[in-house]
Amino acid sequence: MAASAKRGLKLHEEGNSGDGLRPATVRDARKMAQGEALSVEKWRKIAPWIARHIGDLDAVDGDEITPGLVAMLLWGGGSSKTSAKRAQEYAERIVSQLESSKSQTKALSESMEEPELNEPDPEKVAIWKTLDARRGAWRKRYRSRISRLLMSARKLTLQRIEQAGNAGKINKSLVLKNGAVDLVFDLPDWLTEFLEGMTEVSRRTMQSAVLELWQDELGRDDDPATMPDRLISRVLQERRNLLAETAQSIYDDIKDELIEGVENGDTMAELSGRVRSAFNGINDSRAERIAATEVTAVYEKARQSTFEAAGVTHKEWITSGLPDVRFTHFEANGQIVKIDENFEVGGHSMAHPGDPNGPPEEVINCRCMMIASTGSGLKGGQA
Repeated sequence: MAASAKRGLKLHEEGNSGDGLRPATVRDARKMAQGEALSVEKWRKIAPWIARHIGDLDAVDGDEITPGLVAMLLWGGGSSKTSAKRAQEYAERIVSQLESSKSQTKALSESMEEPELNEPDPEKVAIWKTLDARRGAWRKRYRSRISRLLMSARKLTLQRIEQAGNAGKINKSLVLKNGAVDLVFDLPDWLTEFLEGMTEVSRRTMQSAVLELWQDELGRDDDPATMPDRLISRVLQERRNLLAETAQSIYDDIKDELIEGVENGDTMAELSGRVRSAFNGINDSRAERIAATEVTAVYEKARQSTFEAAGVTHKEWITSGLPDVRFTHFEANGQIVKIDENFEVGGHSMAHPGDPNGPPEEVINCRCMMIASTGSGLKGGQA
């Protein structure tokens, strides 16, 4: 579905979509293309939408590009009836799983019987709280940096709108033809600033993670292990690649807001208000999620490297024990594996919480952790 959404977005940007396409559909397609979590409401809509419009694919002749095809791609349905049906069934399974998870959570809360899932260990929850308190300062640093960068982009966009207003009435047809690029902030320059700022925080976060683990958790009083420069560079590049996609998504969302405003005939003041609202919404809803995701990813990668350097033989996945822990992570709680092996989380193999090799739904906004273990809790007793 992600590949379909990416192709649909490319065709949309080339002007192949219909006039009735809604900005919300494009925004959701970007989330789908980048592997971001979709809302439950969106998942509920996908299967019925595909079922209603799958017949539109009959009008596609060979390699012909039609608005119906573009719309189907943006909804994740693919370019053939077979792929559309497969996407429909997948969406139906997701909704079924969401309903099942909801029912299981309700059943657990209402049942007096001992649940089969791994109940949070109070001692491990206490460890999680201690470690999370330390990470909180780094989440704030990320959050602050993201907010400053967003406000910088907002200021540049508002200046461009003001300049267009001083030059006279906005040329609606030209703006729509150019995709509002003359009104929105300059992406290449802002992307450089965004990535450099975030990379600086990531590097310092990894250094802090190593020191905390070496001295406070492992109780070592010798010189702490250092992550190899090659590993640090690789981790930072992985984060830069993912953050570049995030920056592109922010840019595209602001462009869509401007295009929608121009199409609606907004005044300069209304366009400016729309931009402020859009940036504030991103700052409120996504900045915290980005910060949490980045802190977990770099902290846990640093911990994996330090565990190996310190000779730790096993690691254990722990959660906060809070009600908002996602179901698959609740299942993974207490899982112990050898230090060079991966955890199984939601059917996926992950070296640590926040592992970028895991799917977005298991990584984004995750605040799980791994701690050193003796290996006594391994299934089958194989230490």
